[in-house]
Amino acid sequence: MRSQRGARTNVWGIGAPGLAKNMLLGLPQCLENWSQQDDERFDLLVEKEALGQLDDKEANELNQLSQKRDRAVVNVPEEDLRRERNRSAALAELQGLLQKYAPLFSTKR
Repeated sequence: MRSQRGARTNVWGIGAPGLAKNMLLGLPQCLENWSQQDDERFDLLVEKEALGQLDDKEANELNQLSQKRDRAVVNVPEEDLRRERNRSAALAELQGLLQKYAPLFSTKR
């Protein structure tokens, strides 16, 4: 279907190419947009995280941007996002426990 300006639209006249197909398939919709600013901020925060320079506020922002990116860009199902959040929390807890208790098992020479 084409609008008056010739742009591609779905059967409801909305200009989101995959929206009509996803609605017909019963897939969840994401109305968020991933902007160039989001992309640049995400890249900066990922780099800071890799260098160990991320503070708590930035870590929270990175988490929010990651979730937004998963919904808007990658289109990851909510169940997979929930599973990944649980996995990440478990890994963070495990890492904390290792850092806390590993020195108890180190051998001194």
